[in-house]
Amino acid sequence: AALVTAHLACSAACSTSRSADDGGKAPAMTTFFVDPEGSDGAAGDRDHPFKTIGHGLGVESAQRLVVNPGRYTEDLHLARSIEIYGPGGSGAVLEGSVEITGNGVRFHGLDVTGGLRVSGAKSLVLEDGVYAPGTADDGLLIVGSSGRVDRIEAHGGPETCISAKGSTLALSDIVLRAAIGQLQSRLPRWMKPRRVATPLYLLPARAHVQRQPLGVVGVIGP
Repeated sequence: AALVTAHLACSAACSTSRSADDGGKAPAMTTFFVDPEGSDGAAGDRDHPFKTIGHGLGVESAQRLVVNPGRYTEDLHLARSIEIYGPGGSGAVLEGSVEITGNGVRFHGLDVTGGLRVSGAKSLVLEDGVYAPGTADDGLLIVGSSGRVDRIEAHGGPETCISAKGSTLALSDIVLRAAIGQLQSRLPRWMKPRRVATPLYLLPARAHVQRQPLGVVGVIGP
């Protein structure tokens, strides 16, 4: 049987095929688009995008959601393998929280203002985003998971920006905003001279310890 394949020209490399063996029915789309000006009653293609990311997650055949620039007010729960692909550079902002419990999730180029929580997820990829904690202490909390975290900026409470428990992660290019602020606020106290006892043979002199910066050797994050 002859096989005729039609390729859709889109940034997500969508493809459909039509075969004599399947009665001429094209397979379901696997890539959908989301835009703040879209409609959840639309087809979800490039020209007719959904309005909310959550609606796209509810489409059973969806394997990739391309999120256009803008602000999205919703909470997300990613419980299955899927790719959420935003523009990066704070172009798309989710004003809500994200919970990831599914394996094989890739969350790319989308900022989150309400904290991102990961639990029991394998083959996780988080990249190119800014995660703020909302009402929680940590911008990013990962528990019992494994995967890769690249090129993110995490904000948090007074102690941590990222909390990882029982997880195996490859981390690179991580900016911890709260940790940097904490170090800066404590630096004057750390550098303040500390009085120490003076040996008898040096009296009436006084002694103190004056800390001197020696440069940065390395920075180890959590």
